[in-house]
Amino acid sequence: MVQHNSGAWLGCRWQRFVCLLFSAALFLIPFSPTSAQTTVGTGSIIGVVNDPTGAVVGGANITIINAATNQVIRTSSNSSGAYASGALSPGQ
Repeated sequence: MVQHNSGAWLGCRWQRFVCLLFSAALFLIPFSPTSAQTTVGTGSIIGVVNDPTGAVVGGANITIINAATNQVIRTSSNSSGAYASGALSPGQ
């Protein structure tokens, strides 16, 4: 007498279905309307200052101007040439 274990097959199919459904949900979340309505209040600029030879430049003065508002942000690079603007208002 041969016994069939159809319950195991159904469990496997159910697990595949749940896995597929979960994968589809993860794929579609970034395209949901709620993510499109998110607004960004601020931004920032980060970078590293290098001279023409590629060496980092510490203590370089950096000026960032928002062309829409004429807001001026000044910062300088650290000893590794790195700089960060901090919070910036959105511009055009």
